[in-house]
Amino acid sequence: MKRKILLIPLALLLAMSLVAMGCPAPAPTPTPAVTPAPVIKLICSINHKDGTPVGLTTKFWAEELEARTDGRVKVHIFYAAVLMSHTEALEGTRIGTVDVAYISDSYYSSELPLSSLIKGLLSIWSLGISDVLAMAVRTPEDFVRELLEEEYARSGVITVFRGPGVSYNLFSPKPLSSVADLKGVKIRALDAFYYELFTQAEAVPVNVPSAEQYEALQRGTIDAVPYNYNGVIARKVHEVTSYAWPIYLTFGGVGPTIMNLDTWNAMPADIQQISKDLWPEVKAYGVQVLKKLSTEAKAELEAAGITFAAPITMEAADEWVFRTEEWYVKEAAKRGVSELFEPVLKRAKEDRAKAK
Repeated sequence: MKRKILLIPLALLLAMSLVAMGCPAPAPTPTPAVTPAPVIKLICSINHKDGTPVGLTTKFWAEELEARTDGRVKVHIFYAAVLMSHTEALEGTRIGTVDVAYISDSYYSSELPLSSLIKGLLSIWSLGISDVLAMAVRTPEDFVRELLEEEYARSGVITVFRGPGVSYNLFSPKPLSSVADLKGVKIRALDAFYYELFTQAEAVPVNVPSAEQYEALQRGTIDAVPYNYNGVIARKVHEVTSYAWPIYLTFGGVGPTIMNLDTWNAMPADIQQISKDLWPEVKAYGVQVLKKLSTEAKAELEAAGITFAAPITMEAADEWVFRTEEWYVKEAAKRGVSELFEPVLKRAKEDRAKAK
């Protein structure tokens, strides 16, 4: 009896072994496939051509953003205002026609009353500062950035970076070398800030679109244009002018590249941080490009026969530019931003004093 009892467990073990041998091992659980993060595609519009300081700086930002996000962000740049004009860029970005755009604040006095006034001040009050690149890189967000971003947010956008501005000097068929020489001279005024500056020199400001200044100089509609060296070559202005007077205005010095606010808020936090970290590098790159292209363009203009007068002195520039102070104070009051604008005006005065 005991022998039978002992044999039963052995038989069960043998049966279990045979069953196990006949059954395959369970298949391993497959590792779930990793779903790649969706690529964020951004449409960017700028009114400058590829190869210009603004164009190259924007391209650098786009390429670095793509590289540092491992391809999670791709920026498609449309140059030379093929998508929208400079004056349409803010609204086009706000409503999402494009995701990113370069704008000049001075065109938007209604939408950006503080920012556009600061833009005008820093552009005009760079007058006579020979080391204009230092002022061009200095941007208002250093001390009023929070205020400006609040203003941009109300327009549905956010600043992603600011590049350096280009130096504007006077080109004319006849020699100009002093503020007194400007009396009665018809000069193209780019905006209200240039209009005021030239009025204070007893010149005659004239509103002429950029694309028409060549013909306007030929016809005598205008006698002089403020322009940067690269722009003069691109527009062939040197073919209808013979002289240049360096006065070192910094048009575009604080113009931002903006992004649609909803697009920005939808981005992952790490991508937002990568974009923020890029800002100083983009400015530094822009300065390098600006120095290189400006130096090359000036040499080309000299070779083409343009005669450069001695640059305006700081004393003459101070006397001229401070004539506009009262206008800026009144303009700030009219726009309802006097309290916010006052420290900016003070800073601009300090900068001019340091530049001497």
